[in-house]
Amino acid sequence: MGLVLCLLQQVRTANAEFFQIFPVVDTAQHAVYEAESVQVIGTADADALEAVLQREGPWRVLRLQDPTQALMSVGVGDFRNSSCGPYRELAIAVPACEEELQLDCGSFLRCQEKLPPCAHTFMLQSYASTEAAVRAIRSAGISAELSSSFDFSVESPNSPAKPSRLRFAVATRIKRKVNVESCLMKW
Repeated sequence: MGLVLCLLQQVRTANAEFFQIFPVVDTAQHAVYEAESVQVIGTADADALEAVLQREGPWRVLRLQDPTQALMSVGVGDFRNSSCGPYRELAIAVPACEEELQLDCGSFLRCQEKLPPCAHTFMLQSYASTEAAVRAIRSAGISAELSSSFDFSVESPNSPAKPSRLRFAVATRIKRKVNVESCLMKW
């Protein structure tokens, strides 16, 4: 089976018509007026993700044909104009259910049409560049930390049969780094 990496880049600028159709209804609502984002979708170590999810409640990852793997996405956004000002964000999300399920598919793209009705996007962690953005993200119930920089690298395998590894590090303002090394993105 071939390996796939999917990067989705989106540039969006909201116009006045958009906000006539979807108006801001209260000050707690986070509105994004202009942003650019990249979404990296792939798979990661299912047991490692599930260990984190178990601390958050009854959530279970959606395991793939290879039960050691689960779906995961990493989003990076440059929010130039939002209700909490400009900021950058890295968000880690996992499709999850409240019961253990194994999907009959092997990649994020092939699994999209096979996601069960119980599937929810569990926002595992978010890192944002401003305190206002961290407050807005936390107000939505998402774990967020203040970050000063984002670092990405791709490690190519020494064997074509092995998936590449996407490594990312987020430097927080207290000078520590959070490294996630179990993020295997297939391509």
